[in-house]
Amino acid sequence: MRVNDFDLEAEYYDLFERKNQPLFDSINNFLTKLFLKNKVKTVLDATCGTGAQAIPLSKKGFHVLGSDIGKRLLKIAAAKSKGLPNIKFAHGDARRSKYGKFDAVISILNSLGYLTKNDFKTALANINRNLRGNGLLIFDNTNKSCLDRGNFTADKLIDTAGESANVKFIRFSKSKYDKKTGIILTRWETLIQCGNKKPLTNKGLWKKQTYSLKDLKNIFKETGFKLEKIYDRSLADFDEKRSFSYMVVARKTS
Repeated sequence: MRVNDFDLEAEYYDLFERKNQPLFDSINNFLTKLFLKNKVKTVLDATCGTGAQAIPLSKKGFHVLGSDIGKRLLKIAAAKSKGLPNIKFAHGDARRSKYGKFDAVISILNSLGYLTKNDFKTALANINRNLRGNGLLIFDNTNKSCLDRGNFTADKLIDTAGESANVKFIRFSKSKYDKKTGIILTRWETLIQCGNKKPLTNKGLWKKQTYSLKDLKNIFKETGFKLEKIYDRSLADFDEKRSFSYMVVARKTS
């Protein structure tokens, strides 16, 4: 079974993530204000997917490089941004790729959480090398402290469902959480039906590492960052006990 392979259903990725569009709009507005306040001009989206942040930011006038490990996702992002002057894409890996020096690096939709702890540290150290002095890192992930207090659903769920342009789609998911390791394992299955054709079925596994605020602060010390601000992922005030996910703003220190 494929693990953390978002390229598997790249052509339908935007359909399944459409439910997140209001959140994406809010995050993109937040990033725009943050970048203007900090005089950011160049942005590396280290896990850009199909361009949910990279493309809107480029339309706001920021010079953006979108990178992703998924080649099919990048192809879609490039097609969606055709003709835009301030954006480029490159196939790469947040743990290793070196593109130069940017004012800010972003990674949204829990992307860095799909790395192991060691790979997460490796990615942060590499992101540090892609940042100018005093540069910003913004990312989100699931809050381990919230899960440890029992705020977790292990039932089989309909994760998302809908219809668009004569394509019907539904995704089921069932997760389990290991409090000791902080890992969420999610088994998912999708059904995608184009018109009246036989539905296409895909299955896979997501393995996501969660971190507490204390965990993050310790890792930041190891990788040359300091925590500047943490929000609930909705961008409301962060509650360490109740916020299921968070949005982090960190600054390069060395």
